[in-house]
Amino acid sequence: MLDSFLSRREKIYLVVVIVIFLSGATIRVLRGRHIIGAHSEVVEFNISDSGEEQEHLVFNVQVEGFVNKPGIYEIPAGSRVKDAIEFAGGALSNGEPRALNLVLPVAEGMRIYVPEKGAPLDEPDRYIDIGPNGYEDARSDVTVSSYQGPIIDINKATVEELSSLPGIGDVLAGEIVRYRENAGGFRSKSELLNVKGIGYSKYDAIKEYIKCE
Repeated sequence: MLDSFLSRREKIYLVVVIVIFLSGATIRVLRGRHIIGAHSEVVEFNISDSGEEQEHLVFNVQVEGFVNKPGIYEIPAGSRVKDAIEFAGGALSNGEPRALNLVLPVAEGMRIYVPEKGAPLDEPDRYIDIGPNGYEDARSDVTVSSYQGPIIDINKATVEELSSLPGIGDVLAGEIVRYRENAGGFRSKSELLNVKGIGYSKYDAIKEYIKCE
């Protein structure tokens, strides 16, 4: 009888031990899951925080020409030229944004010029200066300091006078005169950017030596 009773007690004790063991294991598993969940939340927060920093990364971009609000704008990283034009209020009705490479990514110090409607569409790079940290127009071999001549009126100058400007020469001078005749004259110095073969680099090299009257 005693042996039978003790055997039953041992069995009960064994069952209790197993229940306690399983309960402890379950609690540890649940705690482990909670810790993992908390850790995951921290990681997700860090990723979100990193994303916020990316959203605040901006480039200073200058938008000029035939746009509603010319000026310097802080453009979010990852934006394109078309987005920069929108920041400037969009192109005017007489502007020609199609003349630019609208999908080109913006870069720090970039200058974008939206030309007048009718501008050639075959040289989009001429209207965009990437700036000192980018791939600035390398086609120009202009030496600004080489010019010592008088200020030239681009509405009256001859081919010979225009060709004396730094980086211009006979061919571009001829293009300037041809454009001037077709357009009925220049209304501003920056309109030279509409002339085939003249990009930002060339324009920057001569703008101090020309006038438009």
